[in-house]
Amino acid sequence: MKRIFTPLFPLALLVGCHAPHDVLHPAFATGEGAITGQLVDSEKEPFDLALAGDEEAKALKIELRSVSGVSKSTYPQKKEKSRFSFSHVPPGSSDTCVYSFVAGKHTIAGSTPVTVDPGKVTPTTITLTVTPVQS
Repeated sequence: MKRIFTPLFPLALLVGCHAPHDVLHPAFATGEGAITGQLVDSEKEPFDLALAGDEEAKALKIELRSVSGVSKSTYPQKKEKSRFSFSHVPPGSSDTCVYSFVAGKHTIAGSTPVTVDPGKVTPTTITLTVTPVQS
């Protein structure tokens, strides 16, 4: 059996291959922007995600809430030391917010305003506060 390879064959091989989500280089289209950020503690060190009460980084959700009502959420990347990003963000003012309750232990909270400009990646930092739960 004879195999025929066309010039489109290499392209066909690439169609299904996607690079993993790059938290340090979020994507955006014309007229949009993006946000990169890091969760830090009160000493400005990367936040210890283990405090979220779970070994999985997805235990701590970060929300982006805009004045226009746009809302998105993401999770920090443990391997990237508490870094996160939002891709395809409309321009304007928003708040990045974190609130987590670890039953019987503590709450984790923080919020930071951010203004996204079209065609730019806006850096932000959210300082998180850990408050013990009163019994």
